Amino acid sequence: MLRHLSPGRSPLRRLRRFARNHSGVTAVEYGLMAALIGLAIFGAVSAVGQGINNTLYGQIVTALQNMGK
Repeated sequence: MLRHLSPGRSPLRRLRRFARNHSGVTAVEYGLMAALIGLAIFGAVSAVGQGINNTLYGQIVTALQNMGK
């Protein structure tokens, strides 16, 4: 960890080494893909939930709620 701070390495050399390192880029790409997949799943579940609520299930729930009034 402290070897990056050693006085023998020039800042320009460290900058070039950092620019060549692509492992962080891959992690960011996987993170973005996971976020997009999560949003797609959320949208699909919301749409299906609204569809179920507007069908017979929703009518049954409404009828049961009205019985209590």
